[in-house]
Amino acid sequence: MHGEYKVPGGKLVVVDVEAEDGVLRHVRVAGDFFLEPDEALDAVNRALEGAPADTDAAGLAARIDAALPEGTVMYGLTSEGVGIAVRRALAHATDWTDYDWQLIHEGPEAPALHMALDEVLTAEVAAGRRPPTLRVWEWAAPAVIIGSFQSLRNEVDPEGAARHGVEVVRRVSGGGAMFAAAWLTQRGRRLSYSVGMVITDAIHQHVLKVPPSAWTPAVEADGEIRDGAWVAELTSNVLDGWPKGMRLIARKERPHPGAQLRLTDADGMRLTCFATNTTGRPLPNLSCVTGCGPARRTASGPPGPPACATSPCTTLPRTRSGWRSCRSPSTCWPGCPCSP
Repeated sequence: MHGEYKVPGGKLVVVDVEAEDGVLRHVRVAGDFFLEPDEALDAVNRALEGAPADTDAAGLAARIDAALPEGTVMYGLTSEGVGIAVRRALAHATDWTDYDWQLIHEGPEAPALHMALDEVLTAEVAAGRRPPTLRVWEWAAPAVIIGSFQSLRNEVDPEGAARHGVEVVRRVSGGGAMFAAAWLTQRGRRLSYSVGMVITDAIHQHVLKVPPSAWTPAVEADGEIRDGAWVAELTSNVLDGWPKGMRLIARKERPHPGAQLRLTDADGMRLTCFATNTTGRPLPNLSCVTGCGPARRTASGPPGPPACATSPCTTLPRTRSGWRSCRSPSTCWPGCPCSP
């Protein structure tokens, strides 16, 4: 059984475990977090081994805390996060289709209210008080949305934003800046999306079968080739039962030195996947949009590609990173002040 949990403000925790005769067996904790000293991770696994399978997340965290060597330092990891990942594994949380998703699609809201709702809903889902939720953004005003760890000074020209009436807000999730232009505040625009996917066993096996010739070099936000990263689109029966028009994109990349590989990684490469219905863009640029920002909900209008952090608009305030990766500065969406 496999479970994953993204620690708020931290890293991803991955747990593989079996339940035998009512207790946890073959526990293996992994992820992209850091632990010191090195033997601390073994202590975590030993603390969980043999624990009653019905122990709640808090009880599992207490077992871990009691077993950690003195002076243990956790980076991007908490004992509670490991406990939650274990509980998710025992619930057989393996695929997005296993969940009863709730869709929230209300009318346009102010940018600040969108950010507040995202924070509240995320906390409620993480605490188990509401089911997995997909919420669609509709904008009542133009905005630049920066990631939780981004520097406002490095990403945005505040004077330019104020001059053009563009509100600047910060979201609780990581990633790069996104730009919602005034044109996007009008109702009836086509919605497109790019959303991260859990790598199930079926997806993992399919990724392993992708021939070397099918992998394309990934690109940076500025359009330059990203060293040590490739992308490929997955097809065939791995998409059976998915909504019409959905595409599955895989990305493999050499992890930074010292990073722990997950069970879904292969050949020393970190594997990630995302689903999208976006068309009309080169595959590396699709990966860039998702990698540079969360891109969970991106609004756009036909026939152009979705507007996002890579908006090329030359007349509205720009972000200083990730804004020209996908289209030339002479192209923009219908209704933008810089379009013909």
